[in-house]
Amino acid sequence: MFNASTGNERFAYIPGFVFENLSQLTLPEYKHQFFVDSTPSVEDVYIRANGGSLSWNTIVVGGLGAGGRGYYALNITNPNPESDPANQVLWEFGPEDDPDANVDGSISDMGFSFARPLIAMSNANDVGEQRWVAIFGNGYNSTSPNGEAVIYALFIDRGIDGSWEQNGDLVKINTGIGGVDRPNGIADVRAIDTDGNGTIDRLYAGDLEGNLHVIDITSSTPSDWSLNSKRFILLRAIGLDGNWQPITTRPIVVNHQSGNGVIVIVATGSYFTKSDAIATNIQSLYAVVDSTALARPPENTVGVEVSVDDLTEQTLENNLFADVVAGISLDVRTVSANAPDPGDQGWVINFNVRRRDGTGVEFPGEKAVRELQLRNDTLFVNTLIPQDLSCNPAPGGFSLALDSQDGTAGDQVIFDINVDNVFDEKDNISTLGTAGIIVGTRLGSTLTSSTFFGDYRITQLSNAGIVSVKTNLAKLELVGRQAWREVEF
Repeated sequence: MFNASTGNERFAYIPGFVFENLSQLTLPEYKHQFFVDSTPSVEDVYIRANGGSLSWNTIVVGGLGAGGRGYYALNITNPNPESDPANQVLWEFGPEDDPDANVDGSISDMGFSFARPLIAMSNANDVGEQRWVAIFGNGYNSTSPNGEAVIYALFIDRGIDGSWEQNGDLVKINTGIGGVDRPNGIADVRAIDTDGNGTIDRLYAGDLEGNLHVIDITSSTPSDWSLNSKRFILLRAIGLDGNWQPITTRPIVVNHQSGNGVIVIVATGSYFTKSDAIATNIQSLYAVVDSTALARPPENTVGVEVSVDDLTEQTLENNLFADVVAGISLDVRTVSANAPDPGDQGWVINFNVRRRDGTGVEFPGEKAVRELQLRNDTLFVNTLIPQDLSCNPAPGGFSLALDSQDGTAGDQVIFDINVDNVFDEKDNISTLGTAGIIVGTRLGSTLTSSTFFGDYRITQLSNAGIVSVKTNLAKLELVGRQAWREVEF
């Protein structure tokens, strides 16, 4: 933790999980290994910090990523570790803390902790106040013989005594899907508030077998969250080859334009094993309507599975954009505008995009494994193209933008392709009319997750380059808090 104004370090913490590996750093023959390899989450929460009275505290919760199995929580409200270290570190949660683990945690559902924890206010209460939770999946490569996909919901003000008890300190939600010969796992979880009261009511998460899970947590009784009757599978992602497609990124959720439920968007593909870098399985982008998400009363919120066959397929097309005057030549993409059939429950795009001459798939194995982004109804997606293990330059990937409601380009220019600071037909494939709206451009190096700075979408590449492109967000409504005022009681 650093002072944002001066850059001076104010707080440093090494999780206990990695202590035994620190000596490796001093070895002359040391080869890189991971330690704390994950971005933490930060949130203000109303809890009983260290057993005291209820108060607002700023909390950090993070995992180890590829560095190991475990999560930690820090209280950084008033960072002063030298004089008050005990109140800075709240807890650690490792394999041995799983309610079903053996004594030393060598057999546990907790895998490598790749998830970025979700911190939110739950429907459980503590003397009339809502309880705050940290929610994350069990990760990958667990040591459990069952190999099942699991979600943990930890009450942030518990576990400080070093003990974690099911339904008191945490709720373990076991999907029951997995096996010894097919170890499963979940990373990031998305939550939504269906009734607008500030508490989370519904969880969405994908697993390595392509299942999009929905869990109803509207109950004020935490033990209800883990009941089989409170969850269902909204979609099973089955690829064109008939095999399941892993879901490893956090779903995106947007209200359906009809007002009937929400659209849940997930991308498939994985990118954490050596074989993932060269895998050529066709991956996909799915948007599925959960029509039960806004149902009332709450006991009716468990819905039914949507088949891939019930989704409208949109098709990406590779094109060449050339502006002789601006001296720009880019590999770009357009997308179809297929109308849904009656009864369709969303849309799908398969990344089997053909070459410009129509022969064969140009980039088999292309996958969207970076963080999905939403600006109102526009979905932004970064894809990666597999690379062979030779020394050839990385083939990069595509930066895409789609209408989240139907997977099309919408009806307005999205990117300032020719960099003239104007959004007009000159930014499209002019010979194709409205069908020529460019929804994506190819970048020559591997893309990381992007961020927005005003209307500009900024992406760092694996070659240390940074790409900034202006997006037509003026056509979108303002989102989030637009103004505030302080109220004195």
